[in-house]
Amino acid sequence: MNLHWALSLSLLSAVCWGQQAQAPAAMPAAPAPPPMDRFATVTAVTREPLDSKSCVSGKEFRSTITSPFIFSGEPVDSGAELIGHIQACNRDENDKLALAVVVIDSMSLPKGRILPVTAALQAVGPPLPPPRFTATGTDIGYVASTEFHQDMRAYEASTHNAELAEVARRGPSTVGILDNTSTGVVGLKHISIENAVVGSALGWMLAADNAPLALSVGSQLVVRMRIAPPPPKQP
Repeated sequence: MNLHWALSLSLLSAVCWGQQAQAPAAMPAAPAPPPMDRFATVTAVTREPLDSKSCVSGKEFRSTITSPFIFSGEPVDSGAELIGHIQACNRDENDKLALAVVVIDSMSLPKGRILPVTAALQAVGPPLPPPRFTATGTDIGYVASTEFHQDMRAYEASTHNAELAEVARRGPSTVGILDNTSTGVVGLKHISIENAVVGSALGWMLAADNAPLALSVGSQLVVRMRIAPPPPKQP
């Protein structure tokens, strides 16, 4: 009787071990999608002015990205734009623009691809200063004129551009006086910036102090952005 039970247990153990040995190997896990919180910081220039005359709620607002960057593993050297709209235009008692809210909600990549983004304004500055030419061995026949030097001295000496000229002297840059480490307002007096939630989006609040708010075409921006998370599912 004991021998019968021993044989039965041995046979059952062998069957179970064989079933375990023949179990199919687990399939390798699919690679995880890239995280949604990867940021890219870029410099850009505005394609249209933002001032008392041009500010209209709902109007499209575009900026051309001027620095190469990597976005979600994809290198982008040129041809990208930030696209959004003007959310609000607040004017003072003299009908001059005092505050504007801009929302950037998408980025246009080369070949027409458009991605939804969330974008924060990190810095803002005036349009690029005049180029400073330095004669080299390849500049055959070029000599900067006396008038050019006089214009440059007058530009750098002006009160409005003194800070701008000083920043431009700090080092070489391919994108003007701002780079992806710049913060705040550079070379523009009486303007402040802030990022604030506007509905379900992030808005840029640009405000002027004791003067009309005005950004010229080509004003420089430093923008920190990421792919926008998908909207919540409706119950």
